[in-house]
Amino acid sequence: LGACECFGEAHADAAPVSADSNGAVPRGAGAFNAFHIPAQQIFQGPYSCEASAEIKRVYGLASPDDCQPRCEAEKQCKFYQVTTDGNGVCTLFRRCDHIGETGIPITNI
Repeated sequence: LGACECFGEAHADAAPVSADSNGAVPRGAGAFNAFHIPAQQIFQGPYSCEASAEIKRVYGLASPDDCQPRCEAEKQCKFYQVTTDGNGVCTLFRRCDHIGETGIPITNI
């Protein structure tokens, strides 16, 4: 495995992890593989993840960028979406296994 495949500390010295890969893993402040992964857009348009996976909605955000920290603060949050119609609605999801059409302009991350 390569260092970018994010093996856990318990597997650092076990196959298929090579010594080179193990040595390339960031180890800052005692944390193993501790780094921030930037958000990645998965789709955009009038679509949403399944309603049964919704954790909560946050209204009145000044910027779509304000949604990501809300998701990071929720342990169960794996995906979030932001309305792009100027209403500032951020919806947090525990999963996104199914995508359906909503008719509302949304960006899903």
